[in-house]
Amino acid sequence: MATTTAERRSQVMVGDLGSDFLRITASQQQVQEEADAQTAQMLAAQTPGGFSFFPGNAAGRLSITIAQAKLAKNYGLTKMDPYCRLRIGHSVVETPTAHNGSKNPRWNKVVQTLEMF
Repeated sequence: MATTTAERRSQVMVGDLGSDFLRITASQQQVQEEADAQTAQMLAAQTPGGFSFFPGNAAGRLSITIAQAKLAKNYGLTKMDPYCRLRIGHSVVETPTAHNGSKNPRWNKVVQTLEMF
């Protein structure tokens, strides 16, 4: 059943497409999300310096460098894999494990937090 070119062309629609062709109507949730996004962009444009994640109750930024440790003795029969755990307010920061760090592990890790008042 071979179709000829003329038969195929007769099945083609020619002309302008309707204004709703391939249009999907947005749900109420999508409309609300779009309005929220536009409001957020407007508020960010009004904020001096643009949008900031710096909370209003923050007094400043605190930068701590965890350089190294000097441990008094080896606390086991095997090689030690020490790490440092630092608690600042409600957040806890850990350094990576210093494999075979023995009594003098080095990390040189910088931790930055916000100082709240």
